[in-house]
Amino acid sequence: AISFDDVAPSWRERREPWAIELASSAASASRLARLTVELLDVLTLDYRKAAWPAASAFTKLRKQFMDVAEAETEPPLPTKEAGKPLMAAVKELEKVALPPPLESEKALLDSGKAEELELGDVGPELDVGMHCVALDIRLCWCAAVGGAGVAAQRRRQ
Repeated sequence: AISFDDVAPSWRERREPWAIELASSAASASRLARLTVELLDVLTLDYRKAAWPAASAFTKLRKQFMDVAEAETEPPLPTKEAGKPLMAAVKELEKVALPPPLESEKALLDSGKAEELELGDVGPELDVGMHCVALDIRLCWCAAVGGAGVAAQRRRQ
């Protein structure tokens, strides 16, 4: 989690539209990479220095995402090949941005790892009225209920 103190002030207004665009870009490695570059670019210099003590490491990571964002063509989706360069960059970013799960959380994640979907795979469909439990972006468990083409989440009380 990155606090608002660690990003440019403009991110307060951009965060929600960015998250919506991110969710709707699941089938495009280049769009996902471009959005990640946008996030990297709003990180404060202090945060970058703390997260990447060697400035060259941040520059290299940003370039990995830019290379994907500027790719001429994208393979058909979903395939492992389509997401390889993007996922390699994401793995590098995760080393810095995501703390390892707590022991108490590992049981909730089954194998202790999040399930990774192929690029372009939005996961199983929820029919109207179906229920499941999902870990949402805020890292809280939510009951997801299928609606008219959209899964609506309700925070568990």
